[in-house]
Amino acid sequence: MSWFTVFYTAFVCVGLATPSLCFFQFQSIKNHALNIVGRETCSDYWTSFNLTHFDRALQAHLFGQHLVEQYLPKLVKSHRRSPSSKALAIALHGSTGTGKTFVTKLLAEHLLRRGEHSAFFHRFISYLHFPLSEESAVRRYKEQLRTWIRGNVSACGSSLFVFEEVDKFPEGLLNEILPFVEHYAHVDGIDYRNAMFVFTTNLGTKEIAKQVRQHYEERKSRVELTPGVFDSVLAKHSYQSDGGLKYSSLLKKHVIDLHLPFLLLERKHIKKCVEAEMKRFDSECKPTQGRVAAIANELDYYEFSEDSFVNGLFSMTGCKKVAAQVRIHC
Repeated sequence: MSWFTVFYTAFVCVGLATPSLCFFQFQSIKNHALNIVGRETCSDYWTSFNLTHFDRALQAHLFGQHLVEQYLPKLVKSHRRSPSSKALAIALHGSTGTGKTFVTKLLAEHLLRRGEHSAFFHRFISYLHFPLSEESAVRRYKEQLRTWIRGNVSACGSSLFVFEEVDKFPEGLLNEILPFVEHYAHVDGIDYRNAMFVFTTNLGTKEIAKQVRQHYEERKSRVELTPGVFDSVLAKHSYQSDGGLKYSSLLKKHVIDLHLPFLLLERKHIKKCVEAEMKRFDSECKPTQGRVAAIANELDYYEFSEDSFVNGLFSMTGCKKVAAQVRIHC
């Protein structure tokens, strides 16, 4: 919309007979005008979900996580494009370097035009925002968290909240989120149903590894694994383990819509990470097959039992240390 269209529409609105129609027209004019000058508003222009681009980004930049590629876009699309009965709540489980934080970044980029720089994106990190476990500190954190969520959703119902490493959060803190992700149309006059809450955690890493290893040793294909194999196991383990989800009302009330596992990465996935990082880091550092293999082989891999054919197959640190290794070699 050009400035001419904005002023013309405003001029026509003055002559409208219905005040309410003029009001809504004015809101549209205001949002378009702010879009033109680059000021972020809680409008479709700034908060529309681009499913196609999100799909492509996952396929191009996330390695070895077919469950994420298959289920996350569908879940987000359904929530954003259909009238929802509740806010979307997703828990991302997995070991370090498997892509959990990276996926939250992609979500932000494709849900919000300004991505992680958006005023409607909020990331909470355990050791930064909630470092203390004393009862008085936790009470203060609870009040701050309630106030922050309430204030920001009232400003924009399409807000995205990411809670990193909730296994390191103080026990009981995340119970404060329950009213905002329950099946309520409004809470104190605020509609939370278009908001999204994402929790990342290392909880369930051993359970995921055990299931993946068993699956491989039965000579089954990786892509045969489904979320149903993990969902209840991950929820139960999170409920019983120390951290922000221990005995959590979020789990008691079953308001987390999906516990999504990030699988152990194979050596071939690490090589893809290496190749992608080399291309990103230095155009002069050519990702030859030999160089990529050499870097991948310097990282650590799980050794199970002496007779296990999956020894040396799965990475212990995922893609976490790839960037540092590429810098050493390039």
